[in-house]
Amino acid sequence: MGGEYPTPEEVLLASSLSCLMLTVVYIAREKGVAVEDIEGCIQGDMDPKGFQGDPSIPPGVLEVRYNLTVRSKDPRIKEILEESEKRCPMRDTLARSVKVVVKWDIES
Repeated sequence: MGGEYPTPEEVLLASSLSCLMLTVVYIAREKGVAVEDIEGCIQGDMDPKGFQGDPSIPPGVLEVRYNLTVRSKDPRIKEILEESEKRCPMRDTLARSVKVVVKWDIES
């Protein structure tokens, strides 16, 4: 997206990637599976026309793509990765509809 500072959307994506990576490490430890290394990249698509007011385009992130590389000699790692997708809080938040409440206090 560019710019000197990360956008809120970039922070959301970074949080989502780190959450999935940490979930893998957590579940692997829980089940006694050694993870030698984990690396990841995440991408998200937005159409700025939505933020600019085009009612036909949602203003937020339209698609998120995780790409992770996990190094482990344990054959159970595939099970760990599948369970991680199900248990990752941020991935879950992105994947389902979430109730959002906004309360405005106006002071003059």
